[in-house]
Amino acid sequence: MQLCFKCGIGIGNLLKSPIEDICKYCYVPEPIEVVKAKPKPKKIKPKKKPKDCIVCNAEYIPKSNRQKICLSDDCKKKMRKEYDRRWHSKNYVPKESELTKECTCTECGSKFIGKPNTKLCSYECRDARRRASQIKYRSKLYKKDCFRWTNQHNKMLLKYLQQGLTNVDIANKFGCSSQTIGERKKKLRSIK
Repeated sequence: MQLCFKCGIGIGNLLKSPIEDICKYCYVPEPIEVVKAKPKPKKIKPKKKPKDCIVCNAEYIPKSNRQKICLSDDCKKKMRKEYDRRWHSKNYVPKESELTKECTCTECGSKFIGKPNTKLCSYECRDARRRASQIKYRSKLYKKDCFRWTNQHNKMLLKYLQQGLTNVDIANKFGCSSQTIGERKKKLRSIK
């Protein structure tokens, strides 16, 4: 049996190190020299050539190869407006409400070109329509035979209720609906 010359223990069944006289516990490999890679030289960026702004023709040094305009606010706004205009003219599809077609005026009967849901051709027709609708509304409102509730009706309603008449009978006497009589009865109760 061999003995380890460092620790003196027998190397019998233990795995031996690369050197035959040392056991695996005493073996310390020699440090490997780490060779550092040389740093790559920094790329020297070439100086950018000055360009002319496509909006104001002023000379400027671009920050990237794609830059076409100088960085002034006026040029940015003009370029943005131009870009939006081009995009809109290329991609815009009008809605149905923006399309025009031949329409007939409902007031005077003349034909005109306008949006599909337009009914009147001019301001004159619009004013005439408004006047007609106001006259129609006022004629309903101020009819002579139109029923209007007064204090006299309140007194009569109390008198008829004491007599025991129904809402329908009272409504026939007043010339109004039975629903109106029901509402007036509620108001009279809330007053008392």
